[in-house]
Parts: sequence; structure tokens; C-alpha cells
Amino acid sequence: MLRNLLLVLVLLLPLSMMAQSEEVRRRLQRADSVRRVADSVIAGRYRDSRHYDTLYIRRPPTRWTIKLRANVSGASLRVGSIKKYSENHGHIQKDVKGTIAIAANYMGIGAGLALNPGKLLGKKNYTDIEFNLNSYSNRYGFDIVFSKADNYSGTFRLDGTEHDVERKMIKMEMLNINAYYAFNGRRFSFPAAFTQSYLQVHSAGSWLVGVSFMGCVTKLHDTDIAHFDNARVYLGNFSVGGGYGYNLVTRHRWLFHLSALPTLVVINRNNMKVEDGDKTRSPFSFPDFILTERAAVVHDFTDNWFASGTLVMNNSIFGKPDKLFMGFNKWRVRIALGRRL
Repeated sequence: MLRNLLLVLVLLLPLSMMAQSEEVRRRLQRADSVRRVADSVIAGRYRDSRHYDTLYIRRPPTRWTIKLRANVSGASLRVGSIKKYSENHGHIQKDVKGTIAIAANYMGIGAGLALNPGKLLGKKNYTDIEFNLNSYSNRYGFDIVFSKADNYSGTFRLDGTEHDVERKMIKMEMLNINAYYAFNGRRFSFPAAFTQSYLQVHSAGSWLVGVSFMGCVTKLHDTDIAHFDNARVYLGNFSVGGGYGYNLVTRHRWLFHLSALPTLVVINRNNMKVEDGDKTRSPFSFPDFILTERAAVVHDFTDNWFASGTLVMNNSIFGKPDKLFMGFNKWRVRIALGRRL
């Protein structure tokens, strides 16, 4: 009886394996079919040229773009009064941060991985956090930058007395959001300069409109500065404005980009709280400004190899120079070597 049962199992085993193999094959076929449909949809959308003039803007003929990128960023703050500059002014800046990243883009869909060399080498002074989200299209785009750092240092001069600001005395969390709309998106391409997902074939420019938001929470402690120990300063500003951008295409496959988008603050929620006192509105008044400047250089060595360098800078200017002004500066530089596949 046992021998007969074993014989039946031996005979059925190949049939079971064949059935499983057939099921695996069908699943692989379905997955491949879904992949082909998704790839066709992505490719159709990527190659759709109805929204831009192909005499000025084109898509790269390849599907993949791989980039090795170095990122460097920094921030600083200036305060003061022009009338009493010798008595009241200050300047602090954050440690410059550098990362190395590799990014891959498949027909407009991309992802990247960044590493901090300082942390890899075991340096403990790299304590700041920075998050960047960028999206650029020919018509519109945005930058979102969040940073959190306690490695600011510098000096303040208050009522004629100079005070040193050391690391850990100031903790600052900052959120910058900038968005643009390009009127001449059919012929002028931001992504050609900043993401290389388009090619700018001939020079073109465009008027821009945009909005900006700058939010910042600054906490001071153990500063030994009278009336400014355990202080909290909050800045919340929303602005609208317009500017201009231009892509210059020269011989030998060079592209130069320059744009400026100044915006006027229309909503201001700045306030300050010192030690155990009540929250008070900061002494800033209309007009305040947030400016976004961008620059880029792209060089195509061949149809597949290219190099790029980009700069994005945000300047927030609040207050009146003759009384009290405050200026924030946030910048990021990216240098990349890329290959299209």
C-alpha cells in the first residue's frame, strides 16, 4: 500500500511542477505586458511635443540620464541699521554643507541618492539637516528647501558692544518655497538648464511670474546678550512678483542661463518672544522682498556626455534700512557630470 502511494506521488510530482511552472510563466507574461503598457504611456507623454516649439526645445533622443553630482549649500543672516551701523549690526553664517549624489532619470521620472562625505569620515560637526525638492517644466516649476541647523556662528554688535556667537547658541529651522510660471514656455526651457531633461536648441527668454514663501524659526540660548537670551524669532512671509529668465545658446554646445524673480511680501506674520515676555510683532513694515536668482551653465561634450553647473539663491530682505533691517541668504550650487543612455 505504501509503495503504491509513493509511486502515485512520484508520478504526480512532475505534473505539479509543470503546473507551477506554467503559472509562473503566465505571471511573468502579465507583468511584462503591464510593463510594456506603462512604458508606452510614459514614452508617449515624454515625446509629446504639442506644448513646445521643436525649433527651440527638444527632448533628448535617449531614455535614460545618469548623473554624478556634487552639491554645496550655505546660509547666512545679516541684521543692522544704516543710521546706527557702527553700534548695531550682526552677521552669522552656517557651516557650508557638501554632499555627493548619484541620480537617474527615465523619461522624466527620476530619483537620487545623496551621501555626506563628512559623516562617512566620522566627523561629528555635521549636525545640520537639509531637504531639497525641485520640479522644473517648461511652463512652471518649484523649489522646496527645508533646513535645520545649529552650527551658525559669527558676531553681533549691540549698543556698541560686540558679542561672539558660537555654534549651538542659535538653532534655526527654515522653509523656502519658490514657484514660477514662464509665459514663453513653448520656446524657453528651465529644465534644459537645470535638469537636462530638455535640450535648448536656440536662444530664448521669457517673462516670469511667481510666488515665494519664507518661514523661519530662530531660537537663541546661552548667548550672554542682554534681553536676547532664550529668545525666539518667527518669520512667516508670502510674496508675489515677476521677473525674467533667458537661455543663451552659443556655438560648441554651450548653454548659459540667468533669471531673477523678485517678489513683494503681501502677507507678513513676523513676531518675536524674548525670555519670558509676551509675543510681540517684529518691527518690520511694508515693503519687504523675497528674491530668487538662478544661474546655470551646461556643456554637451558629445550627444551623450555633458557637464552642468547650477546656482539657486534666495534672498529675503525685511525692514527699513534706516531703522532695522534683516537679510536672509540661502544658496545651493550643483556640479554634475552626466551621460544619456
